[in-house]
Amino acid sequence: MVDSRGPRPISVTQVVGVLALAVIVFFIGAFASKAIRTYRLRAWRDDLRVEIAEMELDRQNLLLEIERRQSLAWIDEALKETGQVPPEVLAVRLVPSDGTAPAIDTGISEVQAGASLTDRVQELSYFDNPNWRAWMQLLLNRD
Repeated sequence: MVDSRGPRPISVTQVVGVLALAVIVFFIGAFASKAIRTYRLRAWRDDLRVEIAEMELDRQNLLLEIERRQSLAWIDEALKETGQVPPEVLAVRLVPSDGTAPAIDTGISEVQAGASLTDRVQELSYFDNPNWRAWMQLLLNRD
């Protein structure tokens, strides 16, 4: 049995339903694209924060390197490596921390000779920098 009445007419409700469905699909697509874009932007922001933290660490390391290279000890070593200063100009001797080191003729008066090695070294101006103080702390087992 075939319906002989012909095609059924389209009602207003069907037209509104199709338009509503089209608008809903459009909004879902727009929302999904915005959500994906937001996810990518947040991932990019997190990557930038990590990169900024790494750059800050690099900056601090570079500042420390600048400070280290401005020390007299580094300059002396660089001059020795380039051959501009003979290697025997500056010599460092390790001495025991108990004070039993052999006497070193440094031109220090006898009043100062009774002072500890640390006091004598600190009086010399070319030992007055953070690098030498750190070495003295390591050599003399001080905290």
